[in-house]
Amino acid sequence: MLLPSGRVVTCTADNEYADLFAALPNSYGTLGYILRAKIRLHPAKAYVHIDVRRFGDAEEYLDAMREASEAGRDDFVEGLVFEDGRFLLMTGRFRDEVPHVDDILRRDIFYKLVQQRDAVYLRAKDYIFRYDPEWFWNIPETPFHALFRRYAPERCRNSSFYTKYAAFTGRVRQKLPGAREPDTEPLIQDWEVPWDGARELLTFALDNVPLDGRPWAAVPIRTPRRPTLYPIEPNTLYFNLGCYLQVRKPAGKEPYHYTKILDRKCFELGGIKMLYSSSFLGPEEFDARFNGEAYRELKRKYDPDGRAPTLYEKVAFRTG
Repeated sequence: MLLPSGRVVTCTADNEYADLFAALPNSYGTLGYILRAKIRLHPAKAYVHIDVRRFGDAEEYLDAMREASEAGRDDFVEGLVFEDGRFLLMTGRFRDEVPHVDDILRRDIFYKLVQQRDAVYLRAKDYIFRYDPEWFWNIPETPFHALFRRYAPERCRNSSFYTKYAAFTGRVRQKLPGAREPDTEPLIQDWEVPWDGARELLTFALDNVPLDGRPWAAVPIRTPRRPTLYPIEPNTLYFNLGCYLQVRKPAGKEPYHYTKILDRKCFELGGIKMLYSSSFLGPEEFDARFNGEAYRELKRKYDPDGRAPTLYEKVAFRTG
């Protein structure tokens, strides 16, 4: 680790810097930067075979997702949820060979393909980045964008490119004569609740947040440790609900209305949210949610001169 002071230290789970090791997840570079890491790898094969099961009932769906997560038969367990009450459970396994390879970069849209098939076969790389070719489903369905899907260079078919593209087009629109406020806003979030709150969070999202036919991503999550700055319990199943879209602004509501109401529901259910996107917590609530007392002690120890920004300064750029 390169500390803000310029000093380099080696931290592990059981050496003198174990407190820093435990605090690195969710620290966003505010305690230092990782220069070199030893990581645990998962054995991989060339392809992934995805089985798709469909449900019409949320409780039955969540029970099946939990069973698949705990059984340990599969390499991957995930889901997609549609606002018309369709629930897709997708379980994936690595394979050395598959009968054919589906193309979600040029030909098919992943979230549409799995609605049509009981089995999908992808290259392992394509599976890992399965949401990226559609910029997390933000590419419009127009003739121009149909050509873009088919022929655009691979470097343009990812969410990193989309972030830059959206920022650039937003600046251009604001400079045009008669520019007005956009009628959409980002809903790019991950919310995570203990499994007992999964159905309530899912039902609330479906009842209150329209995605215009595009899906929510649903994922079971379990971690072997309790990260200091992302305080979820170890070896405990959580339900993660994700959304990566531009959505229509609701008439008469404050900016980021959907983000804020889902934040409140998540916290009400004892959950937590990831901090890579818009966060609206005030300093006191932020401290309460993300172990602020322990974080301040770490900052005093590893960044006593305050050379790096605090976690709150870096991620909670809006409040209200």
